[in-house]
Amino acid sequence: MLIVDMHVHTGHSVDARDDMDAMCRAAIDAGLDAIAFTEHYDLNPDDMGYGFFRPDAYSRAIDEARTRYGDRLEILKGIEFGEPHEYPAELERMAATGDFDVILAGVHWMNGAFVGDGALRRRLSIEAIFEAYYEAVYRTVMVGGFDVLAHVDLPKRYLGEWAMTPAAADTPDAMLAELVRAGIALEINTSPLRRGLDECAPDLPIL
Repeated sequence: MLIVDMHVHTGHSVDARDDMDAMCRAAIDAGLDAIAFTEHYDLNPDDMGYGFFRPDAYSRAIDEARTRYGDRLEILKGIEFGEPHEYPAELERMAATGDFDVILAGVHWMNGAFVGDGALRRRLSIEAIFEAYYEAVYRTVMVGGFDVLAHVDLPKRYLGEWAMTPAAADTPDAMLAELVRAGIALEINTSPLRRGLDECAPDLPIL
């Protein structure tokens, strides 16, 4: 069995500070067989990561890490593409370059707001938030063109709760069916555990 981490950010993403070199050393010390760096690529002008990603600098860092650690650790060059359903042409362009070993899709925005924005919770019920979120994720899955769907249930990481009305349950069911049909992997993301929750994303209602 291989032990891998397929969703890692470094200082090449706006929301991370860790050095790629240090992450590789930590992965080796932890006994990992492989690590995938999946830096954020965000096209939403309201996102704090808009315009932050520098592909040339990222590529150089990957090459240097592979030279230094490639005999002990498989290093994958990936990207986390934000809101593919909003920017399908750019996703297709990036995938066509063949420059990435793995492409993650992440939905961080819906209804013009970041999914963790407290103002969203004040405007909408938790059921309405997840209904809109799953609809956006479903649209992303229908676009396709990526390898892994990242952190489903993402609002739970920030809002600390999850709810879904029976009437809205068909959307995640359809999303999962399309993942299977398209051969897209569903990530099990453990980041909520670091935030004091006792569940991964997704958790049992989706799994």
